[in-house]
Amino acid sequence: MCLTTALAGVGEYSAQESSTYKLSLLAIDNEGRGRIVDVYITVSTPGKGVVTIIPSNAFSQDTLLSFKLALVYSSLLTGEDYRRLDYTISVQGIAQVEGTSATLLFTVFAISLLRNESFDSLKSATGIIGPGGIVGRVGGIPQKVDVAKSSGLKLVAGPFTANITDEIYQPVLTVFQAYEKFSETSLFPELNYENIYSPSLSTYFEEVWMNFYNKTSIIVELLNKSMWVDSFFENSLNLLNLSTKYAEERHYYTASSIAFQAYYHGYSSLLNYSYHTSPHDFDNNVTSIRERVEETRMLIEEKIQLETCYNPLIIDLYVNALKRIEESEEALRAADESVDLIYRIGNYSYSLARAETSLAWVNAVNAYERRNCIASSMLNTYLARIRELLSTSISYYEAMSYLIGFPPVPYTGNSFLDLVYTFKAFEEMTEQLYYNPALIRNEIFPALNHPSIKESLFNSLKTISIYVMSKLGLVIPSIITMIEFLTDASTMDQRTDPLIIQLMILHTYAYSFLVFTLPYTVEQGPTYLFDPTVISSSLIPFLVILCMTGFSLIILSLSRISIKAERVLFPVWQ
Repeated sequence: MCLTTALAGVGEYSAQESSTYKLSLLAIDNEGRGRIVDVYITVSTPGKGVVTIIPSNAFSQDTLLSFKLALVYSSLLTGEDYRRLDYTISVQGIAQVEGTSATLLFTVFAISLLRNESFDSLKSATGIIGPGGIVGRVGGIPQKVDVAKSSGLKLVAGPFTANITDEIYQPVLTVFQAYEKFSETSLFPELNYENIYSPSLSTYFEEVWMNFYNKTSIIVELLNKSMWVDSFFENSLNLLNLSTKYAEERHYYTASSIAFQAYYHGYSSLLNYSYHTSPHDFDNNVTSIRERVEETRMLIEEKIQLETCYNPLIIDLYVNALKRIEESEEALRAADESVDLIYRIGNYSYSLARAETSLAWVNAVNAYERRNCIASSMLNTYLARIRELLSTSISYYEAMSYLIGFPPVPYTGNSFLDLVYTFKAFEEMTEQLYYNPALIRNEIFPALNHPSIKESLFNSLKTISIYVMSKLGLVIPSIITMIEFLTDASTMDQRTDPLIIQLMILHTYAYSFLVFTLPYTVEQGPTYLFDPTVISSSLIPFLVILCMTGFSLIILSLSRISIKAERVLFPVWQ
């Protein structure tokens, strides 16, 4: 429903246009009964993103925050800046709307609004928004469905839940699937993954696999000559053979991941051998590890600060490198503080192997041509937008008590390095959410082990990943390697729920970073920021910062349950 009027702008020569939309918000009253709250949203242009509530206390703070999150998400999904409009929200028939269960409805509405589409007030939705647009469970769904049906609503979209069989209730996995239920159109077309796969990327990870394979082989040969065998050594041999099998199938990223594990176990065996045969050699090895980690940290930050091409691909690589070196430093500290020999050996080896992966991600920067570079003058604009998304997301989850004491993002004064740190903070946020069972297991998705859910999540993630790569014109390493790894992982005998949880967390990147430039807020410059001879401006409503460190979460899922308590047993490369 939409009512259009024209308002004379005070102190302006041009008229201000406005449109009013009705939303049928589903709620539960104090007696536990379902009810519909009529919410009218008047949208005015030109605007500055101002949100006004009438009366001023009609929305609680968490409900107002859910509307703000919906605006930010919809901007990133559509490529249209929500701040070109002003929003006046009028609530009728209730003293105050509380909670965050209307986030899904607000988001679907905002997507339709920014795409200049009609919005059907006889359709509604209920659900919180989890990592990356995954729809989370809310209370009172049976009562909401009953009142919706008795009031003549045609459809209610919401999370998967048990014992709801009414045909008007349509369970959805993601925000964009809810949008498709409303609009009966798709946000993202299906694309051909094979046409986008980059041979150069495959070739690069072949080199990474060979590097770990050769280093591990040298260690194995040395220990063989010394007639030394322990559990680390045996694991290293088995993993080395397994990595070879994946390399023969040209799944080089998976082969690299497994070869990393082989290297970790092999070096652990070498440390164990030196400790028992030559304490002096053991101390020298540990000193070399510390020096390697320190040198790698300095190299990463130096290269980031000297970088002259800023695009999603480069950011993806540097964020991966930065995350890996921080994990390396964390393992080094854990080893120094431990009195348990095996734990120390494992963490020292893990620290060295992680430092090697950091270098692999940094070196990958050299494997690609510098193209589609973002103007350096716009870095602060991008940084402000990404920090807005981060701060809004943090506030949203804190309002639901799912984030506690989230650390501040470091400020270095270098815009690009600060941008990389900000993106890395997204991974830290999603990791916090991962460890919160109340959010993930009880509310975001109660049907974790259902095969069709896993398949649906994977297919939607694959579709959107391919789509944004095609729009960007660049192959993001984390996307390709993620798809390759998931294809392999689907044949493995692994627990389903950690894998699904990581798929959901990865949607944080797939859905939230769809747009890096929003054309309506670019001042004194073109609406595109890439060379139009390389990518037509018509193909850039979606400029993507996608996945980055997100893929690391997926492969960590294969050992996440034990990785904190028993990190030395089964590290993963990424």
